[in-house]
Amino acid sequence: MNKSIFIIAVSLLFAVGTAVGRPAPDKKTRYIVLAEQARHYVAIADAATQRIVWTWDVSKSGLPAEHRNWFNCPTEIKPVYGGLCILVVSNGGIGLIRIADHRMIWYAASGGGFPHSAEVLPDGNVAVACSTSNTPAGDKLKIYRVDYDRFPATEAVAVYPLKSGHNVVWDRKNKVLWATAYTTLNAYAYGLKEGVPALTLRESLPLPDGGADPHDLFPAYGERKLWLTTSERLYKFDPKRKRFDEVAVADELRHLKSASSGPSGYPTIVLRPTEQWWSNALVAIDGAPVYTGPEYFKIYKGRWLLDNTFSYPKNHRLPAKR
Repeated sequence: MNKSIFIIAVSLLFAVGTAVGRPAPDKKTRYIVLAEQARHYVAIADAATQRIVWTWDVSKSGLPAEHRNWFNCPTEIKPVYGGLCILVVSNGGIGLIRIADHRMIWYAASGGGFPHSAEVLPDGNVAVACSTSNTPAGDKLKIYRVDYDRFPATEAVAVYPLKSGHNVVWDRKNKVLWATAYTTLNAYAYGLKEGVPALTLRESLPLPDGGADPHDLFPAYGERKLWLTTSERLYKFDPKRKRFDEVAVADELRHLKSASSGPSGYPTIVLRPTEQWWSNALVAIDGAPVYTGPEYFKIYKGRWLLDNTFSYPKNHRLPAKR
């Protein structure tokens, strides 16, 4: 994100009293956005102090009571719109949270299907990847039309098969949407067909080393590459060369739920489950601790609160009406 926009966003965050009284950050402050499932939090942690400085949860969301359970157990948290918002995915919903005032400025019901990730498309609409759920709603890639004047959305405008969908990432340079299926990495063109948002499958690449059931796909900071996690390995995928390069990690780091990197001095952080599918800690790829929360925390994913120029323009602005 533009650094000045980030400073403004975080200053607003602190100004509305959400940061436990801490002053505005200096240039060395490093924030991690967390999907925390014990208390159904979307949270921001300060890696230097190990403190949680901001949280959002359904009990304080202002959402109607009948919609609050859509946002239990968050599975995705993506900084979007220049760090002003967080795109959150939970067991039954997808939404955009504005950090400064905690307001959910748009949201939708997933219709089931165990959604795991989402992405903001160039026109502001949202793509959602749904995993296997043993229901007709599972194993799907869905497109939701975003209207800031009328929500929640209750139905997707387009739905496509995607076995074990766990991730979705817009590639701004190549103008494709990347998403993994059970054994492939797929690229989709996005546009309108008869006025309706639509995807067209462009190519399907087999996963490296005979891998299956991949989990996270997320841009590597400052690179034209994507982090990809499978059950046993961590890779960087180069869209230009269509090449997967394995990245060395500590021996115990398997079944990684998320991977996120930053500029020089930032470690690449991963979430390795230590209890079923969660952990209370994020570690670097060499195993060194980076953030450790309370023992009861159930962190599913963690991402540095940084810009993402792989997916979004430098000035990634919210629409005027919101």
